[in-house]
Amino acid sequence: MVFLMFGVSKAQEKLPVNEVRVDALKGIGWTTLGVSYERIIKEDMGLGLSLDVNFSKSDYPKFVGTPYFRFYFLDTKVLGIKSLFIETFASLVDVSYKEEVYGTSSSEPTYTYIKYTDLAVGLTVGKKWVHKHNFVFEANGGIGRFLGFDEKTDTYFPRFGISVGYRF
Repeated sequence: MVFLMFGVSKAQEKLPVNEVRVDALKGIGWTTLGVSYERIIKEDMGLGLSLDVNFSKSDYPKFVGTPYFRFYFLDTKVLGIKSLFIETFASLVDVSYKEEVYGTSSSEPTYTYIKYTDLAVGLTVGKKWVHKHNFVFEANGGIGRFLGFDEKTDTYFPRFGISVGYRF
């Protein structure tokens, strides 16, 4: 009976499945705040959402919302999850910036304001390290392609980051 109770309590002990991260690369290199939430749904799968908000008046994009699905692989398990991953994503991107127009007769520069919203889909690869106290470090990089809902849209969309966070 004692062994059965110990076995049940041990089976109920679960590893953390929620994770919050801040993208340190975007915060240091740009005026962008990048935050992510991920839910581990199995030891080799995770679902998440990343949000990037740009506070600069000159840089673009201004907002990026990215739901993603990750498939973790390799036999290197780190606190219940494998550490190398491939990610599929779909990014909703809102872009706005001003572009200087050359060749006008005026001596003062003329600007055109560019604004569009589009969707990019793509793949990312990355690696995650989890400390025994549930602190997380992650590096990833990939590329997506815009679907072209607006003629001003670029062709490709880069997705990269170096993030730190916590698993709970």
